[in-house]
Amino acid sequence: MSSNLEPIPITSQKHDPAWKHCQMFKDGEKVQLRCIYCGKIFKGGGIHRIKEHLAGHKGNAATCLHVLSDVRVFMKESLDGVVVKKRKKQKIAEEITNINQVDTVGNTFSDQVDANTAVVMIDKPDTDEPSSSLLVIREGTSNVSGERRRRGKCKSSAAEANAFSFAPDELSARRVNNNVHMAIGRFLFDIEATLDAVNSVYFQPMIDAIISGGNGTLMPSRNDLQGWILKKSVEEVKSDNEKVIATWVRTGCSILVNQWNTQTGRILLNFLVYCPEGSVFLKSIDASGVTNSPDALYELLKQVVEEVGFKHVLQVITNCEEQCIVAGRRLAETFPTLYWTPCAAHCVDLILEDFAKVEWINTVIEQARSITRFIYNHSLVLNMVRRYTFVNDIVEPAATRSATNFTTLTRMIDVRNNLQAMVTSQEWVDCPYSKKPGGPEMLDLVSSESF
Repeated sequence: MSSNLEPIPITSQKHDPAWKHCQMFKDGEKVQLRCIYCGKIFKGGGIHRIKEHLAGHKGNAATCLHVLSDVRVFMKESLDGVVVKKRKKQKIAEEITNINQVDTVGNTFSDQVDANTAVVMIDKPDTDEPSSSLLVIREGTSNVSGERRRRGKCKSSAAEANAFSFAPDELSARRVNNNVHMAIGRFLFDIEATLDAVNSVYFQPMIDAIISGGNGTLMPSRNDLQGWILKKSVEEVKSDNEKVIATWVRTGCSILVNQWNTQTGRILLNFLVYCPEGSVFLKSIDASGVTNSPDALYELLKQVVEEVGFKHVLQVITNCEEQCIVAGRRLAETFPTLYWTPCAAHCVDLILEDFAKVEWINTVIEQARSITRFIYNHSLVLNMVRRYTFVNDIVEPAATRSATNFTTLTRMIDVRNNLQAMVTSQEWVDCPYSKKPGGPEMLDLVSSESF
C-alpha cells in the first residue's frame, strides 16, 4: 500500500453491510477502499464493487479468496436483495402510472355498469406486491359522495387518485419494522429489562395480539396484571401441568435433581419431573444440611420418588459426587424398577476441569484470558473488534466457568481471520491502545500460529 494513503474513519452513516468488511483511505482527492481479508485496493466502483468482490460475482471485481464463507453468503444475499428492491421500485412506479390514468379507466368501465354504481381506483396495501384494483361501489352501501356517484362515472383527478394510494416509502415494510423495533427497544431500556426478553416464547404472540387489537387498544393496568391476569396465568400453568402429569402413567418419567449454591452459602436442590410431553417443576428445598450426608440425601430422594409415584419413575438423575452416588445406588436397591443416573452435563464439566489442569492447555486458556481482558477493558478496542467481527463477541458465556473457557476458545478460532485482519490494519496501528500494555501482547498472540 502506498505510504501517502490517509486512513478515513467509516462513519455510522455508512449503512451498507459491506462497509464492515473494508477500510477507506484518501489518496489526494480520491477515495480508495481496501478489503480487510485479502488487502486488495479498489480505486473506483464504490462499496458495491467491494460487495461483488466479497460475494464472488464475476465481472466488475476479482473474487476474494480469503473471505469467510458465511460473509460470502451474506454478501450474495445482500446483492440479491438489491435486485429485488429495484424490481419492487419499478413495480411501484408502474402502479403510480396506472393510478394517474384512472380517468381513462373510469370512463371505459363506467359504460359497463348501471347509473347507481361508482368506480374508484384504490391500492391494496396488505399484499406483498402492491397492485391497484377497481372497487365497484353500489349506491346505498358506502359513504362515497354523490358527486362521485353522478351518472355512474367517477372522474378522479390526480390528487384524488393519490388519496387512495400509498407513497413508496409507506409501502416499505422495513421502515415500519424499524419504527416498531425502536418502540420496543425504548420500552425495554426504560424498564431496565434483560434483552433476553425478546427470546421469550410469549414475546411474538404479545406483539401479534397488540396488532390485532388495532389503534387505540388500551394496555392493562397494574391492578389488572396483579389481579385477573395473574390469576388466569396461574390457572393456565396448572392446567398445562395436569395434562403433562396425566401422561406419566403411560410414558413414565425421570426425576431431575438440580443443585446450586446461593451467594449466602446455602445449597438448594430443585426437583423437576421430565417426560416426553414436557417438564414439570416439583419443588425447591434448602438442602444445606443434607447434601453432605448420603443417608439424609437418600431419605430426601426416596420421599420425592414416593411423591411422584415409584411405579412411574424410570430414573433419578443427580450430580456424580460421591454422596450422590451412594444415595443413588441405595435408592435403586429400594426401588428395583428405577435407575440412578449421573448427570451427563456435570460429568462433561468435570472432564473440562481436568482438561484445564493440563499445563499446555492451561497456558492457552490464560493467553486467551489476557486477550479478552484487554479487549473488554477498553471500549475503543471492543468497538473495533465488534466491527471487524460483524458485531460478534469474543467471550461466549456458558453454564459453567470451565465450559465458558472452551466456548470462548472456539469463538476465537471462528473469528481468527477477522482478528488477524484487525491487528494488521492501519486502523490498529493508529489506535493509541495498540502501543499500551497489553496491545503488543495481543498482536503477538493473534498473529501466532501456535496460539
